[in-house]
Amino acid sequence: MPFVSVSASVPMSDEKKDVLQREIGNLISIIPGKNIDNTMTKLEGGCDIFMAGSPRKAVFCEIRLLGEAPQENKAELYGKLKDLFFDQLGIETLYLNFNVFSEWGSADAYRVL
Repeated sequence: MPFVSVSASVPMSDEKKDVLQREIGNLISIIPGKNIDNTMTKLEGGCDIFMAGSPRKAVFCEIRLLGEAPQENKAELYGKLKDLFFDQLGIETLYLNFNVFSEWGSADAYRVL
């Protein structure tokens, strides 16, 4: 289950969040074995983002993955997310990192992994 966490320095309306979560869910399929049906997305707008002590009109995006993903797929996903955030949010900078885990758990009312 990929987890995509997006913190943006610009506000996001509910409509914008809906567009972004759908697009992120579609784009995650660039990573083999990942798709919108197994992706969790967290979207926060209006965050204070600073770089070198100065405010930035930016997005910080963290993607957590279970297992390794090919570098070329991660690079393609980065490019598509950059285009998405620049177009939809009008930001100037995207900071993105991938975190890869060998173990991942989930618990809900129906199952425990």
